[in-house]
Amino acid sequence: MLVQKLIPAIALIVLFSSCGVPKPFQKALYLQDSVTEAEKVVTPKIAVIEFGDRLSIGITAINKEAADAFNASAATSASGAQGYLVDSAGNIQLLQLGLIHAAGLTPAQLEANIEQQLADYIKGPVVSVSITNFKISVFGEVGNPGVINVPDGKITILQAIVQSGDVAMFGKRDNILVIREENGKR
Repeated sequence: MLVQKLIPAIALIVLFSSCGVPKPFQKALYLQDSVTEAEKVVTPKIAVIEFGDRLSIGITAINKEAADAFNASAATSASGAQGYLVDSAGNIQLLQLGLIHAAGLTPAQLEANIEQQLADYIKGPVVSVSITNFKISVFGEVGNPGVINVPDGKITILQAIVQSGDVAMFGKRDNILVIREENGKR
């Protein structure tokens, strides 16, 4: 009688003791915290306009009709992309203002520059500039490798991993490589 009660109990113990997390996954971490407290202070990196960037530029003012004369309603490239393409010399061509240098400036600096030039033509100009073709590439052992568009120009590594479908089962979570290009250097 006692043996009949012990056999199912022993079978359950053996069954559940063999279940567990495989050893390779016991220490699976996302971006192991190996930085010091001083290194944890994040200073935001502001995007700088480079040649090849496509810019969206909106101009408004107190007098809407006057501002509309400077807005490009059909600044479209042959590929159908809207906005102003920064040429190889770092310039854009704005309606009525002509050639404006944009490369090397932040969007806020370009806004101030255009507002200053527009002040001669319209009262109280307000300019908004954003980079519309900001994107990153995620590849390797992830669910959906490919290009991720970043409309606001800012993304964290964890957000990029999540948007690409997470690291796959056999991906090395403790070995994530970030390659950034700055001033033409990787």
